[in-house]
Amino acid sequence: MKRLCFGTLMHILYQARNQKVTNDSLCDAIFSSYSQTTNSFDTSLPGHLKSGRNNVPPDVIIAATNENQH
Repeated sequence: MKRLCFGTLMHILYQARNQKVTNDSLCDAIFSSYSQTTNSFDTSLPGHLKSGRNNVPPDVIIAATNENQH
């Protein structure tokens, strides 16, 4: 199975989005599948994740890893 970096995933989904969808709402939607939100992080996080400047926060990585093990 191939894996995409989070920034690539954000770019693909952002390009296919409805015009009303923002980086923030898109990132929140992805994070919500792991019971996480971007509210507890810097407001620039979604844009930085999309550009690849920041890594996905450890809390989200842990939640995703735990979810994939079930």
